[in-house]
Amino acid sequence: MREVYAGPLTYAANWDAYERVGFWDAVDWVGIQAYFPVLDEAPANGEVPPQSAFDDGWRDIMRRVADFSVRVGKPVVFTEAGYNNSPTAPYQPWDWRARGDAEELQIR
Repeated sequence: MREVYAGPLTYAANWDAYERVGFWDAVDWVGIQAYFPVLDEAPANGEVPPQSAFDDGWRDIMRRVADFSVRVGKPVVFTEAGYNNSPTAPYQPWDWRARGDAEELQIR
């Protein structure tokens, strides 16, 4: 590819597979489709978890991604990100079939 294209190259790996890609040395940026689950499990009472739970979840994700960036010596770009409008979005954001009205969760 570099013979015909002079610009920066990336490859987009899924959130659960980026650490297993064996050719990050061949691209300029690590691309991640960032549909990370932010929370481990839904609260038993069905209430919306506190903002601090979301903050802690993203803090952990960002730490892992930053550590990986240092290990491979490449910057990371999130090539996709988003969460569906369903009650399961914080736990399974990749499930586009999930339905529901969970605007409160999307706000977080």
